[in-house]
Amino acid sequence: MAFVATAGMAQAMAMALLFDYDRFGVAHILYNTATVAVPLTAAAMVSVPLLPGSSRILPNARPGGLIAALIFLIPGVLGWYATHYEPSRIGTNTVTVPLAAQRTGQGPIRVGVLGDIQNSRVGEHEWNAVRELMQQKPDIILFAGDLFQGNDSQFEAAVPDFQELMATLSAPLGVYAVRGNTEEREQMERMLEGTGVQLLFNQERRIRIGQRTITLAGTDYHLSYRQPQELIENLERSGTGDIRILLSHTPDVLELVEPGTRIDLVVSGHTHGGQIQLPIIGPLFDNVEVPRSVSGGGLTRYQNKRIYVTTGVGVERSSAPQVRFGVPPRVDLLILQ
Repeated sequence: MAFVATAGMAQAMAMALLFDYDRFGVAHILYNTATVAVPLTAAAMVSVPLLPGSSRILPNARPGGLIAALIFLIPGVLGWYATHYEPSRIGTNTVTVPLAAQRTGQGPIRVGVLGDIQNSRVGEHEWNAVRELMQQKPDIILFAGDLFQGNDSQFEAAVPDFQELMATLSAPLGVYAVRGNTEEREQMERMLEGTGVQLLFNQERRIRIGQRTITLAGTDYHLSYRQPQELIENLERSGTGDIRILLSHTPDVLELVEPGTRIDLVVSGHTHGGQIQLPIIGPLFDNVEVPRSVSGGGLTRYQNKRIYVTTGVGVERSSAPQVRFGVPPRVDLLILQ
């Protein structure tokens, strides 16, 4: 058993060297080792006869060895769950976001959040996510990026389906989106063409609801350029009456936000909550600079900045294992009041 695990780790290290330290690929190899190779070895230990015609199984299949082998089968069961069951369990996270007393107006604002669909095609899972969100009857919908992930030929074939999917999203105050890191700007523009979804590319919108005004700003994924920095600096301007929301694909945008910011809420995605979360430990891998307490998803404060990170509805489609464990796919309803 130890030999199998050691061989798997050695293979992962070799693949890292060959493919320029592709952490997703290494994670995939380790995942397959833990959930496939080790359980298969355990199954062999309790089922292969010691000699032809012998009724005895391997010595390790004595009571103690049998129990040990059954324990090593557990990762196989968890791997099946994480690969084939949890990734399809669409649901809604509903969270109340208190607003400062200085914000003008009364009554809650229902903000629907969708993120990280991240597929090369539109299937039943993607439609279930959109239907789930629309059932919440949001006043405004924010899409946090990563709509498509795939190659050019897959993109061309999938454009009409993504347009149909996104056109289904509607809300009284509008639907707004930023692009993520899995699609180019031109691809995002094509997938949103004719849908009514407004792509915010380092742009700001002012939206009225009753006596209230929402100032919504959306950044491009590439935060090192001057435009997103200027956008955020402008959003920090003085004034107390309006509700200010910053939509950006990655939670690392917090590095550009001032401590004690005037921005009421940052909304982002990108991390998928790590796709695998363990109790106490949290997300195993998140690929961002913010702490895991933020990248794991949900409503948190970091350096006196309030952020909501959606864990999204899809999975990483590159060389990473396409799994979810402890962080099922979710759409979100944020109730601002």
